[in-house]
Amino acid sequence: MSGSRPGRLGMLLGLTVSAAAATWWLGATQLALRQSMSTAALAAGLLSGLWLARAMLLAPFALRAGAIGGWRHGASSSLAIVVSGWPVVVAGASAAARPVLGIVLVEVALLVAAVALPAVGQGLRALLRSPATAVLAGTVLGGALAAALWMWGTVWTGING
Repeated sequence: MSGSRPGRLGMLLGLTVSAAAATWWLGATQLALRQSMSTAALAAGLLSGLWLARAMLLAPFALRAGAIGGWRHGASSSLAIVVSGWPVVVAGASAAARPVLGIVLVEVALLVAAVALPAVGQGLRALLRSPATAVLAGTVLGGALAAALWMWGTVWTGING
């Protein structure tokens, strides 16, 4: 029973982020259509925001999950964060004017991060030899990684509009 809890938490976090993004997108699309505006830019914004939010959520969560329960435990819960956003990504991709290859590459990068970051968390636990210290180190490292992703996302959005 306790083995399924991290997967459930990851799924819950992923669904919450996806539901918030989908709600924003549907509301913004309705307003754009009422004003006779194009919705392709909104769909591109949805994809960018959803990718950034899932990546920022994944960084501390996957490191902590790997430090607490090991690689398998962390990878299963981290993959749930990534996979739960796919229905919204598919809907947004169908409305956006972005190349499919770019969308697939970003999703593959999220999958790789969801598998690799729990291994780093497990390595922290083995290196530091204390679960409490490893969880703290994973949280700090994940927070720093999430902040770096936020800064990179802000710069990337500013450059590519």
